[in-house]
This record gives sequence, C-alpha cells and structure tokens, in this order.
Amino acid sequence: MFAGVGAAVAYATLIRFTDRPVRNFSILSAAVFAVMLVPVFAAAPALGLTVVGQGALVLIHVAVAVPLVAFVVGAVRL
Repeated sequence: MFAGVGAAVAYATLIRFTDRPVRNFSILSAAVFAVMLVPVFAAAPALGLTVVGQGALVLIHVAVAVPLVAFVVGAVRL
C-alpha cells in the first residue's frame, strides 16, 4: 500500500515538473527497485536465507513492482 501511494505521488510530481514523466518514472522506479533488492542480497544470507529463498523474494518484489508501475502509468494516462 505504501509503495502504491509513493509511486502515485512520485508520478504526479514528475507530471508537474518534467516533460517526459513516463520515461522519468520508469527510470525512477527501476532505481528504487534496485535499491529495494539490496537487503535481499546483503542481509538475507546472514539471516540464513537460501539462494532459493532469495530468488523467491526477488520474484515477489517483481510481482508487485511491475503491475504497480504499469497501473500508475496507465491510470494517469486515461
């Protein structure tokens, strides 16, 4: 829920202040996604998470991030 609100606020800000909000939002969301994965690879092994568990966490993050970005960009373009 917080990710969706943050994405909507970021996209609304980009619409207001940039000429290419979709492109900039895609770049911003990719950067946020990469930062979001840092704990999966940095901290999770120390907690005993296996490679399979790390892969599952990455897939869950992808399963949330991709539709969220698609929805935010598509919903505003109506």
